[in-house]
Order: sequence, then C-alpha cells, then structure tokens
Amino acid sequence: NVSEAVQEYPKVSVLRWMTAESSDWEYDNLTSEAVNIKETDRETIYTVAQHLVAVSIVCNASYPVKWAFHHYDRSGMYNIRVRTYRQTGDDMFDTKSYKFSATLDMYSDLNKLTGGYSCHSTSSERIKNSIYVYAIGNSPPYLVYAGQTLTVKSEDNKTMILPCIVSSPDTQVALYKRIANDFVLEPPSPYIDW
Repeated sequence: NVSEAVQEYPKVSVLRWMTAESSDWEYDNLTSEAVNIKETDRETIYTVAQHLVAVSIVCNASYPVKWAFHHYDRSGMYNIRVRTYRQTGDDMFDTKSYKFSATLDMYSDLNKLTGGYSCHSTSSERIKNSIYVYAIGNSPPYLVYAGQTLTVKSEDNKTMILPCIVSSPDTQVALYKRIANDFVLEPPSPYIDW
C-alpha cells in the first residue's frame, strides 16, 4: 500500500519568479511583496503580486509526484508548463536516495491562472499537498470568468457549484439572480433555491 510506505506529504514552495522589468528568473530574496503565502486548515494560499509576469512553484518528495489543476475553464492552460524530475544520490542504484520534483511554471496572463492546484503522488491522489493561487495581474480584482457564459449541469436534487472565481483573496462577491431585466440580490445562504 502506497499510503503506508509514504511517511510525508509533498513539500510545495516558490522556486523562482520573473518581474515585468526583467527577462530573467529571480531565485533569491522572495518577499511577501512578490508572493504572499498564507497557510489555512485546508490548503496554502499563494497571492502573486501584480508586478510579476511569471512564477514557478516546485513540489518535492521522496517518491514520484505530479501536478493536477482544478479549473472550470482550461483556456488559460497554455500559459502553464509542468516538468518532472528525478535526482539520484551518490549511488544511482540506491533507489531510496532518489528525490523527485515537479515544477509548475505559470506565465503571462497570470490572473486567468487563478485557481486550485494539487501536487500528489503518482501512485495515490490522496497523498497530496493542495495550494490555491490568486494571481492579481495587471488589473483591479475581478471575476475571472466575467463576461463569459459557462454551462453548469446538475442532476435533479443534486448540489451544483457555480464557478465564481476572483483574482484577489480579499474581493467581496455577492450573488444576483436575473429576473426579466432586473437583478435581485440573493441573501447569503448555504442553500439557494431557484
């Protein structure tokens, strides 16, 4: 069983980043002005600053790992590059000394890449470390899918999730229902019955 063999979850961190003023990756002096990192009970939140045009996040483990994306709209995925690596120790035949990495490079239109990402074992998706990336981009906070029509399907009497993704973690969002030519604010409720 892979779960029993694995003693730790993958470790995720910011590897490098690029500003609009530079065409080279920067590896040192990561500050919260570049990427603000906040831990929650469920995941780690990365808020990528407005002046960055690229960011690279690395996942390291003692077993093979890969990245998974949790997005409703995959049109921005062409701005992502994923690479996986295996590093051997001094004795390349000693598989216990292997170290594995997967890098997630995000480029250009970063605010469209706002969303959830998980780095998990290639043997078990339950052995994972999840992050949520808010990429502010070069505009005020906005709804990532504003102006787009999204088709969301649900079976009768089943839960349906409406993708309401914003580009900044402190943006306040309200749900309005369109009735004829008017919009009615829906009260905050865990259940909405239309």
